[in-house]
Amino acid sequence: MQATRSFEITKNGNNIKFEITATKSVMAKTAYADGYNVDLGNEVFKKTKITVYLNGELYTTGEFVKLSKEYKGAWAMVDGRKRVMVSPENQEKLERLMAEAEAEVETEETKEIENGEAEKENEIEVEVAKEVVRKFESGKCVKTEKELKEYNDLHNEGGEGYAPELITERKYQAALKTLKLGEWK
Repeated sequence: MQATRSFEITKNGNNIKFEITATKSVMAKTAYADGYNVDLGNEVFKKTKITVYLNGELYTTGEFVKLSKEYKGAWAMVDGRKRVMVSPENQEKLERLMAEAEAEVETEETKEIENGEAEKENEIEVEVAKEVVRKFESGKCVKTEKELKEYNDLHNEGGEGYAPELITERKYQAALKTLKLGEWK
């Protein structure tokens, strides 16, 4: 599905038209492994593109990127060669139009797929947290931060290398927090 919004401004005698196109669709996700096509279900493809016309001719097209605060909230669109600076007032218009276009292309199918993906990620986080709590409370692989550093220094000479999963108090507390948050979801 595709939605388009546009607005025009005149600056220094030039007519500048911004055309915002939002696209959102469901695509089959396939993995290719050893000559086999493995169906991984569907995924949502989304893209918002902005095209700028200067005096009726195509000037540039691309995605907007927010600049650092030193530019006072201005936006720039970069396609590798051309940049477009937008005033804060026009930035607000662009953001509003982008939000409208993106909301228009939202369908029940895309919402369902995106919500399903978020639920799967939450389930995985909760399972990992349960495993961390189980290991910590059983006394298996429990280390303090100091013991963890000493282990790494001894076995890996302070560098990177194989480090078995060692559950620390900090990791345990983070897992408890995840489980507490997981109850609300």
